[in-house]
Amino acid sequence: MVIRMQDYKLENDVEKQTIQGITIPNLKMFQQICFVVKNNHLEGWKPEDKDVKRLVEQANKPEQSIIDEINEAFYGRRLDYGDPLSWTMKNKLGIRDAAKLADVEFQIAAERELLLLKQKAKSKSKSN
Repeated sequence: MVIRMQDYKLENDVEKQTIQGITIPNLKMFQQICFVVKNNHLEGWKPEDKDVKRLVEQANKPEQSIIDEINEAFYGRRLDYGDPLSWTMKNKLGIRDAAKLADVEFQIAAERELLLLKQKAKSKSKSN
């Protein structure tokens, strides 16, 4: 499904705890996902209901590979810049279409932001 800019609207209902029509009954999880979605939306991401569902799934049971990736990020790594054939950065996903890569990067970033928020929330609750 192609979303044209004029057809897109980020729907967020705080009273019903919904984002893009997806109900998130846990208030803390709703607030975290809402933050992540709005943050990435400001950068240009246009999440659909399937994207919000994926964030809820990741919030409930994060993939170990994402946890490992976040932990590895704190040690830094060298990036291989530039794919001269497509004008996109070289990436582990092998995506050469700039628009598709941007969309996938937004989804990945949102999932990681959510996990970091959840980890911070857990660490604060332990110290209180």
